[in-house]
Amino acid sequence: MEGAGDVVGAVEPVFRLSKLEGDAAFAYAPSETINPSMVLDTVESAYFSFRRRLRDITHSTTCECNACVRILSLDLKFFIHVRDYVVRRIARSEELTGPDVILVHRLAKGSSGQAIGQTAYAVYTAQTMEQMSVNPSVLGFTPHTESFDDLGEVPVSIQDLTDPAKRVAWQRGTTGVERVTEGSHGTGTVNHCMHGPDVLIEHIADYRPFSYITARYDQAGLFTQMGVTTELEETDGGTRVAMRLERIDDGIWEMIGPASTENYQASIDTLKRMLDQAAAIAAAETD
Repeated sequence: MEGAGDVVGAVEPVFRLSKLEGDAAFAYAPSETINPSMVLDTVESAYFSFRRRLRDITHSTTCECNACVRILSLDLKFFIHVRDYVVRRIARSEELTGPDVILVHRLAKGSSGQAIGQTAYAVYTAQTMEQMSVNPSVLGFTPHTESFDDLGEVPVSIQDLTDPAKRVAWQRGTTGVERVTEGSHGTGTVNHCMHGPDVLIEHIADYRPFSYITARYDQAGLFTQMGVTTELEETDGGTRVAMRLERIDDGIWEMIGPASTENYQASIDTLKRMLDQAAAIAAAETD
């Protein structure tokens, strides 16, 4: 699978790779060597590495065969379970065995993706959430129950790795985001962004993960299909964010321009503080 090496590279600092199983990587770690933040951060970091790798492949190839054209439709799933296992060493390799290892394989064939209508997600068992002392509802995870003939019912929590609702935490004036369309977040997605009593309809027109996103916005009584492109450019010290707005009627811009500019800058400042804090926590945990 394209991007598998990047996923393994992002996972291995925290987890030990047991083996590759087709297009899946099976990894583990003793519970005393990790903490909840390390687990959650590793999942998101591995997903970001995977999407970044697909972006780079897409940008560097001119091949129009079906396989290359469909690269960006690939996605990633994680299944995290805390329980007992036995390590069986065979020649120079090792294999994990036990009922809970079987459970992880069953989860990979479960219905969690259909439950949230997504193809990129992480599934955490109830035992995992309890062991990590994490409340999944606070993190916005979706509760679900898998059912297997041989294992019975297995309660899980599902993390949508493409969730646009995370913008509420940093984007000024946004009080909620409701996805209208089903499927993976990307070109064609429609979101309803709540700004207090006002609703801004967002249409994703073009999307290249970790590079840029172009959206068109409708707001009743003000404008329709206003285009906004947000570009990300890697720099030596971090990431440069550039936002370009399509020209709209001068009268409308006089009404919304000053407040919009202030809100955009305040949102970016808040996002930067959140990312700086997350980076500091991650650095402290690895010292």
